[in-house]
Amino acid sequence: MTKREDMRERILNGNLWKIIATLSVPLAVFSVFNFIYGFIDIILAAQISGYHTASLLFVDEIRNAVNAFGTALAAAGCVVVARLYGAKENEEARKNAAATFLVTIIISLIVVAVTVGLSYQILRLAGANDEIIAIGQQYYNIQMISTALVAINAVFFGLEKAKGNTKIVLWLNIVAMIIKLVLSLIFVYGLNITDIVYLAYATLISQGILTLIAVIFMFNKKNVFQIKITDIRYFSWKIVKPILILAIPIFFGRFFFNMGKVVLNVMVIDYSLFAVAALGIAFRLHGLFSSTSRVFEESGMMVASQNIGNKRLDRAYKTFWICISYGLIICLIGFGINYALSGPLLRLLSDNELERRMTMSIFHWEHFSMISSSIIAIISGFFIAFKKTKVTMVFSLWRLFVARLPILWLFWMFLPVGPEYVYLIGITMFISNTTTALLAIGCVWYFIHKLRNYGYEGLLIDGSYINPALQKQEEGLT
Repeated sequence: MTKREDMRERILNGNLWKIIATLSVPLAVFSVFNFIYGFIDIILAAQISGYHTASLLFVDEIRNAVNAFGTALAAAGCVVVARLYGAKENEEARKNAAATFLVTIIISLIVVAVTVGLSYQILRLAGANDEIIAIGQQYYNIQMISTALVAINAVFFGLEKAKGNTKIVLWLNIVAMIIKLVLSLIFVYGLNITDIVYLAYATLISQGILTLIAVIFMFNKKNVFQIKITDIRYFSWKIVKPILILAIPIFFGRFFFNMGKVVLNVMVIDYSLFAVAALGIAFRLHGLFSSTSRVFEESGMMVASQNIGNKRLDRAYKTFWICISYGLIICLIGFGINYALSGPLLRLLSDNELERRMTMSIFHWEHFSMISSSIIAIISGFFIAFKKTKVTMVFSLWRLFVARLPILWLFWMFLPVGPEYVYLIGITMFISNTTTALLAIGCVWYFIHKLRNYGYEGLLIDGSYINPALQKQEEGLT
């Protein structure tokens, strides 16, 4: 039995607590490195000026919105391929993996053409002022080119996760981060360049190297999901349609949520230009533990998908409870540690006293998001595994258009606006994240109730079939 087949066997029949931990540890280590990676650009931009930090954080929210199509395709492809892989239909899994990878490349090129070609108009539409456009437009252009590479890489990593190969996600991303870090330090400290566009160049180069490796892996004969030239004939609407049906709600949910952050930044600017940076920094202050706890969204989604494909609804169900338990344990441990470290971290990220005070005012409320956001993410991963992606879109739309922007707008309209009132931004984030977590809990409770009583796709949670004739047919086929 190969290592790949052994991993599949463990996912389908092994100890779920152990296998989820095994798959999640590489993702958690990567999350820690990614947390540090996210700090690098802010620290380096802060060495130039507070205006560069604000411009970088403003553009990065747009970049995150555009990145949504890559993460959506990665999630959808992972679910479809993992189900087929769990059912041991390797050839069908390979065809779907190839189709996901190829359609991502095509869409990526279109997105780059649109976002770069309309860069000024998009920045204006997003609410960027003249200062942000002057400092950040070229940085934006390079980051938009990078989003195409990030999308391709996200899908590649999603396909590797679908077969339980999370170690490659860790090691390749560590290589990319080291390249990014070295180049950024050379540009800012070695060459004394005072332009954030070179931080974007560092990202572009590191992601480009990852994409090259991804393409080599995808065409490698030893890869069970190898792309073959003959796959062009399988690149049909019949294969692409189910993937897009799953991906589109995920995309719209994540895109609108991230674009909502851009709109939020426009409103936040009225409190102070430095408030944009303060909000971004406050989010990153709890990012170490919140991002680590959210890795169970991905590992849980993959394990549940493979087991659903293998007709093991009971194991898919147990996966959710294990993931939510692991996630909450990390959040509770990190809650106190994170608050104690916020001061030293803040001194690294900002040398502006006003910006620091505003950051702590927001962070006082924002750090509760570590728990609520993790709950939302893990529950979303559970729904995605069951192909209920429209539910996750509802979470994002509620979080933004019901519980965030309207609340901040009410504060903005009827209460004073200024640096001393930025704590209202933190309260807004607390309300939106907490109410969305409660909504997610309510939805998953109702779904689990249906699952326990009515089953899913002909299966009951105890492993039996709703229709005994179907069970005999399946046993006959096997």
